[in-house]
Amino acid sequence: MESSPLDNRLTDFFGRLDGAVAQSRRSLASQAEALRDRLRHFFAGLKPAIDVAHSAQAELDRRLATQFSIFDDFLHFIHKKENTLSLIFRNLLDPKGNHGQGRPFLDALLDEIRESMDHAKRRSGVDGQRARSIEMPSAHADCRLYTEYGFVKKFTKKGDRGSIDIVIEWPASKYWIGIENKPWAGEQKEQIKEYFAALLDKVPSGPATATDRVLILYFSGKGTDPTTAPEELEKRARCITMPYRVTHFAPSVEGWLRRCRATCEAERIRWFLAELEDYIQKDVRFRSESELDHRQEESSDEEHSI
Repeated sequence: MESSPLDNRLTDFFGRLDGAVAQSRRSLASQAEALRDRLRHFFAGLKPAIDVAHSAQAELDRRLATQFSIFDDFLHFIHKKENTLSLIFRNLLDPKGNHGQGRPFLDALLDEIRESMDHAKRRSGVDGQRARSIEMPSAHADCRLYTEYGFVKKFTKKGDRGSIDIVIEWPASKYWIGIENKPWAGEQKEQIKEYFAALLDKVPSGPATATDRVLILYFSGKGTDPTTAPEELEKRARCITMPYRVTHFAPSVEGWLRRCRATCEAERIRWFLAELEDYIQKDVRFRSESELDHRQEESSDEEHSI
């Protein structure tokens, strides 16, 4: 049976199409092989530079241990990292602590508080002149320190017990400072209000004087103020937020640690304080929401510019 003209044209068309496809495949395969060769040469050229960089980093690590952090490398083995940080802070604040430095670390914290009082008062709406007259504990009076300081709750499930991370008591002046360490966790219901009331009960004088003898320090990982502080302005003004990282508007845990390092006379303790500062600076969880948003915007801009 003879082929029709249409059959002949179709056979010719698909024959030429197969040839074009085969030619394209050969061209693409050749280009892919050429690209592989260029990539092999490129990375082969990088290898000496990478080897030099690795050697330089290894030498730095041998001399300076640039990759080592006692906090990054060891704290993740400890289940309650927040409690571990609280114990570290408590030991630093104790004039009788095994750091052997005496009072300077506690004095450094009091200096941070004094510098924050005007700021805290302005933010709470209380007159700045009143802030400067607020009584502070004596720099030389004896004090006692407690961790997980127990108390009986007044506002949430009355009769239940709570605990404050760190408490500093000056027995002679009946002055109390409570420290709530919040590097990562959120607040419990009425938490700071409960803490303030618990310490206020420890001051035997009249209500006005008693309020001036209680401070709550809120060590905040994200730098946010507590949402459970007392409603009264005078009490709220004595609940001071100290962000973990240095900020432009308030003293911080990092700033306190720098003060400690500046006054420390023991090299081993200075090294420890520097490691703790480095840990706070590098851990992304200690960055504020605005700082994280800014970094994300910078990263997005860089991606668009590539």
